[in-house]
Amino acid sequence: MPRKRLGDVLIERGYVTPDVLENALREQQESGQRLGEVLVEGGFITEEQLLDAVSDRLAVPKLSLDAMVIDPAVIQLVPVDLARRYTLIPVFAIGHTLTLAMSDPLNFIAIDEIKYRTGYEVKRAVAGLTDIRRAIDQYYSVADSLKGIVADDPAAAE
Repeated sequence: MPRKRLGDVLIERGYVTPDVLENALREQQESGQRLGEVLVEGGFITEEQLLDAVSDRLAVPKLSLDAMVIDPAVIQLVPVDLARRYTLIPVFAIGHTLTLAMSDPLNFIAIDEIKYRTGYEVKRAVAGLTDIRRAIDQYYSVADSLKGIVADDPAAAE
C-alpha cells in the first residue's frame, strides 16, 4: 500500500482544506520550500500540527525536547557542526543505536553521515525546528563548558 502524502494527511486531520493545500503546493513549486514550511509560514497550520502529520505519515515518534534531559555523553557522539548543519540532536543511545530528533526525518544524507561518523545505527524522531535549535544551543554549550572545566582541573588530568 503506498504511503500517504503529507498533504493528504493534513486534509484528513482537518488541518487544511483542499483549496489551501492546492495554493500551498503552487507556492512550494515557485519557492522551492518544503510544503510544511509554506503552510506554517503562511499561518495555515501550526508547527505542532505539522509535526503530528509528519510523525503520522512517516511512522516516527514525535518528541518534545523541552521535556527531556539528554545525557552529555550522547550529545558528544554528534559534533556540533553536524547538529547545526542538519538541524538535529542526538537524544538516546541504546546499545549500538542512536536516536536523533530531526526537523527533517527524510534527510537521508544527514542520517548516512551520522551513521558513518558515529558507527551507530540511527533511529529517527521528529521535533520542531525551534526546539532543536534551542536544544543544540543549550546542550552543546554545556558540553563545551564541561570540557573546559575538566581541561582546567589539574586533578582531572591525574
